[in-house]
Amino acid sequence: MKLDFWLLDLNHDAHEGRSAIWLWGVTHDNRRVLVIDANFQAYFYLLPKKDQNIDQLKERIEKEKPHPSIDRAVIEKRRRLGEERRVLKVFCEDPDTLEKCARECVKQLAVETSFEDKVRYSIKYQIELGIRPCQWYNVEGTASPIDPRKYHVDKVYETRGHPISIPRENAPKLRLLSFSIIAVSPTGSPSPLRDPVRLVTWKSKENQPESIQSGKNSDDELIEGFSETQQKLDPDVVFSFGGNTFDWPYLIKRANRTKAKLSVGRDDGPARQSLYGHFSLTGRANVDLLDFSQDLYDVKIKTVENVARFLGVEASTPTIDETEYFDHWTGNDRSALVDQMKAQATSIFKVGEDALDYTIQLSNLSALPPDQVLAAAVGFRVDSYLMMEAHKLGELIPGREELNIIPYKGAIVLEPSVGLHDNVAVLDFSAMYPSLMVKYNISPDTLVDRGGDDAFEVPEVGHHFRKNPPGFYKIVLSQLIASRQAAKREAAKTSRGTPEHRILKAREKATKVITNATYGYAGWAGSRWYTREVAESAAALGRDTINKSIEIAKNLGLEVLYGDTDSLFVQYEEKLVHQFIKEIDKNLGLEINLGQMYRRILFTEAKKKYAGMLEDGELDVVGMEAIRGDWSNLARNVQSEVLKLVLQDGSPARAKSYVTSLIKDLESAKVPKSSLVIWKTLTKRPDQYEVNAPHVEVARKMAKEGWPVTVGDKVGFIITKRAGKLYQKAEPHFKVSMDQVDYEYYIRNQIVPAATRVLVVFGVAEKDLLGADRGQVSL
Repeated sequence: MKLDFWLLDLNHDAHEGRSAIWLWGVTHDNRRVLVIDANFQAYFYLLPKKDQNIDQLKERIEKEKPHPSIDRAVIEKRRRLGEERRVLKVFCEDPDTLEKCARECVKQLAVETSFEDKVRYSIKYQIELGIRPCQWYNVEGTASPIDPRKYHVDKVYETRGHPISIPRENAPKLRLLSFSIIAVSPTGSPSPLRDPVRLVTWKSKENQPESIQSGKNSDDELIEGFSETQQKLDPDVVFSFGGNTFDWPYLIKRANRTKAKLSVGRDDGPARQSLYGHFSLTGRANVDLLDFSQDLYDVKIKTVENVARFLGVEASTPTIDETEYFDHWTGNDRSALVDQMKAQATSIFKVGEDALDYTIQLSNLSALPPDQVLAAAVGFRVDSYLMMEAHKLGELIPGREELNIIPYKGAIVLEPSVGLHDNVAVLDFSAMYPSLMVKYNISPDTLVDRGGDDAFEVPEVGHHFRKNPPGFYKIVLSQLIASRQAAKREAAKTSRGTPEHRILKAREKATKVITNATYGYAGWAGSRWYTREVAESAAALGRDTINKSIEIAKNLGLEVLYGDTDSLFVQYEEKLVHQFIKEIDKNLGLEINLGQMYRRILFTEAKKKYAGMLEDGELDVVGMEAIRGDWSNLARNVQSEVLKLVLQDGSPARAKSYVTSLIKDLESAKVPKSSLVIWKTLTKRPDQYEVNAPHVEVARKMAKEGWPVTVGDKVGFIITKRAGKLYQKAEPHFKVSMDQVDYEYYIRNQIVPAATRVLVVFGVAEKDLLGADRGQVSL
């Protein structure tokens, strides 16, 4: 029997006492299937010393069996950093013994080293057979006697061979579900040790958002009710926003505490924490859209509403602040909170729908399953991609080692031209670092000790790389760049809004992410192919390129205001900019494109900190939004408003008036108490702190009054008029009334410093905002 299916997820499990790969998929007629492949045998490579006889080593392995799990060995040709070597491929009966087998072989046979013995069985399966998620496969097999209902699928198959990829573009119609939970506490952060889950809301494609509430002081029925709902809806993809950091760990801890059954995987199991700190649901894809938002550089404050707005997706704006959840839940406004959380589940669903194409393309390219690919740091995405490509090229895959990383000079960041500037354009190099690595064949396997006609010397650092043949990085980066260009060309020919166009744009973006991250991977401590000279050389070539670009701009009369890594900010003059783009192509052989356009931009004296108003009136704030952790929402809002007014007007006058007016409102207690709360997270138990910080003192007070807090909890406090040092003046926010607030502290240490960070560029000092009648002694 032959079966075509689209691969959603895979995992290593046992089948009839043997190791097997369980492949979870969807067929072209929209059936869910489980395909069990028990035909793959784990292996590792042994690299003999150059003076050893490999045929004799093979005989010894099969005769002496350094480990009882060893089955057989074969001789193959592989490459180690470009050098062809004969190696032993050693197969083992039990994949869990691979490391021990390799260790015993290296010790007993005295070979040079082993390779790929630490690669997980499921990953080795993917590498050997070229299996990538989110792709169509054909497999031959038989129907399994396993009852498919046990795994919430329509059919279970056992393979005779291995899956073979088949060309088919579009993914099947996947069942999607989004969800969100809340727990409330009168003291601040809810704790799963004491605070039940009060509400779960969810949204599927076919239904309006729904919810379950816990009506008593326990959430066991809620947890089991949510489990039943999930199994009934049987989603392929489950979306959350912050699910890996809050929702899933909270649900798991509450289920353990109440002995409720959290059954959310297709195996009826719970969510399980996995490789990259994410949570896996067997047979489903758990996609945390907070991880997705990390790939959206332009979304500075990561909320589902901001992500939706950036994507152009309709989403409601929450009106109830997180700090007010407890009051709404225990008061008369619970229905408003429930409605807000239902709206949030809807927003998560819509963002998930929009993000799905990108997630699928990134998963397929990197070979990481959809639940892993967004959670994995970008270095691990590149690592997975390179492992797949290295195997195809016959390269031995190195293991990760603990390295003593020596710092090197990084990318260039220019001093900004401080102040306001109108009509500013950003010019972005297209894949500058990857293009330079391709152009000059920068790769670990092309690094040589000395120069010559057949080698290129990197300016400034003096490292040498042979010009031919192409190195590992040049080969894989050339493929990525070509793939991105092909997707871009095809997308240009395809009608906007069609599924084909969305897929091509998603593929282009996914390829761009992996391509650009490869430069950083070269100098990453977790890199399997780490070579300091490669990373240092790529950075040096980047600096050289930016400096040459600035010189070209000067010769054209184009003013450069700022530069960062692979971008230049210039005073926009259309003819000069287009001429500059042509000169870069002509003189440097690189592509540079017109990117963001600002009607007005403000540069501070600090690098990587600026704010601009885009052509559509939206604000783009970089670096400046990273305000101190001990600032209240009031201070954060002040800085945002001051930036907006300055960029709208081109002068500080209205911003100064706004700040002085706000100071008067604060003195008159005309601001909400919630805006004065300062939230800090405990990084250790309160009794372990040696300093008397305000949030630590408040945590100790709460513990004495029967509200213990621990590591990871957020502590909310307000500074009061009490006498003493700052930590002695801090009180839990829920115990403070407005007449107890130390308004002078908030004026001097919150409002004015937040505003001055922006206004100092215009020569406005703190004393100018405080006024002559207020003393200058700071608290």
